[in-house]
Amino acid sequence: MISTSGWRYLAPRRIEREITVVAVNVGGALRPVLVSLCLARQTGMYRRMAVGTVIVAAVVYPMAEVVPSVGIAVPIFVPPYRRRRVALPLAFRRAPPSPMWPDAWGA
Repeated sequence: MISTSGWRYLAPRRIEREITVVAVNVGGALRPVLVSLCLARQTGMYRRMAVGTVIVAAVVYPMAEVVPSVGIAVPIFVPPYRRRRVALPLAFRRAPPSPMWPDAWGA
């Protein structure tokens, strides 16, 4: 059992010691990249999306830590919260309504 950032992980057993496995999380990496590429193509907001990506990466990167036998661990709520706080102001009028600004719902 490995503990990091308040979470406990059950690490898999090592089978071979000389092999490095690079794994990609389909639901947490591949699908979001594909959706982002589709949105960039539809909206044409390439620069804003690149700026948002750099800002979020700069905030999240120092929080990432390497956990042996597990991978790279990041506090679970930081990336989505930062993404929302950066993306909505960058999208301006193209952004969907958000509870971040109370008047967005007409309140």
